[in-house]
Amino acid sequence: MKLKELLKHIATNWELSVDVSQEIGDNSIENVKLFNAFVKADEDGTLGVVKNDDGTLTIRLDEFVLGQINHRRSSNQAVDDKDILQLFNDIAGLLKLKTVVQHNVSKQAINAINDDFDTCIRQISEMLENPLILFDLSGKIISTIATDESMTTTLESAFKPTHGESWLFQQRDLAGSDGLKIHLRRLATATQTMPVLVTSITNHEQPLGYLAMATVQTPLNAKVVTMLPMLAEVLGQVMIKQHITLSASTPQDELLTMLLTEQQRSLFPAQFAKQHVTLPNAMVLIRCEPESGQSATALKERLKYLMTPLFKQCLFTIFHHQCLALISIGLQAYNCDSFKDKLKKVAAQAGCRFIVSNYYTRPEDTIAANMVCTRTSKLRDHEKTVVFCEDEFFDLVLA
Repeated sequence: MKLKELLKHIATNWELSVDVSQEIGDNSIENVKLFNAFVKADEDGTLGVVKNDDGTLTIRLDEFVLGQINHRRSSNQAVDDKDILQLFNDIAGLLKLKTVVQHNVSKQAINAINDDFDTCIRQISEMLENPLILFDLSGKIISTIATDESMTTTLESAFKPTHGESWLFQQRDLAGSDGLKIHLRRLATATQTMPVLVTSITNHEQPLGYLAMATVQTPLNAKVVTMLPMLAEVLGQVMIKQHITLSASTPQDELLTMLLTEQQRSLFPAQFAKQHVTLPNAMVLIRCEPESGQSATALKERLKYLMTPLFKQCLFTIFHHQCLALISIGLQAYNCDSFKDKLKKVAAQAGCRFIVSNYYTRPEDTIAANMVCTRTSKLRDHEKTVVFCEDEFFDLVLA
């Protein structure tokens, strides 16, 4: 697309302070890249975007400044990373980049028929010209694909958990971003802060893990924003075909199992500290009952995917063939309607029913909480998808 035509289209959705009638070259534009202020966008057919300290974006072609984007026309707020991602998606649509990159994605899908999983993800990293980081559904790093060992060490150090919480789920809105399948975040290493793209790996809407791309070698651009979710779909197909599971029973799962079987509180702190998990002092136990015929294991993985970004800390396990979740939550938040609304939404998405224990503060009471949830489940057929044990108190007493 010609430069002037592209700028006119951008100006329909963005507050663009550029005079498209001025005497500028009308180059053909094939891509847009995010640069810092010290890098010249000197690739033919590439529009450069620089984020300024005041929250505006400068648009450049080679060394020539074309103008500034101040904000979306639907908002007066300064441009943030979500806006930058939306801008790149808008431009990708205008340039029909999905059609442009489809050949390479299709070629990778064909190669994946015979290649093993490790080969497939290395080829995807080479295609994107950047390192990749593979996460399981709990946010744990499974693998880092980089050009050298030092880069692997740098990235894994930057992605390490903070206060027991994975980097991935410190990004609170991964469960939804205005319908986008991809998210833009910032990663701080010892020497720089770099943009990182994150997308989920799914197969027929079944969550399998997360894939992140750190823009170490090649700047963030509209083509990789378009390609990453498409390549993640290919990766998901390979995982299903080769029966690869990124998350099975984890040490964190065993922590909840320990709370369900052990009443000696003195054993808990060391085991939780070993896994860099906070021993909860305010919580609820949730019995998760499948309503759509799925297995307990499949339900657990689905709930990890949906619930972990929503709450400060979630632990999951399969105990006596039953999926259970332990959510760290304060009393005020427990009594808020927003907590119930979140559970209702997740239950609908996962196709299950929740039996929620009374709020409690001592981890050693988890065994009793599970007994109450089990008894509540057996009382009668509930039409509600979320049942709170405290609401069933009198029926429990009479049972």
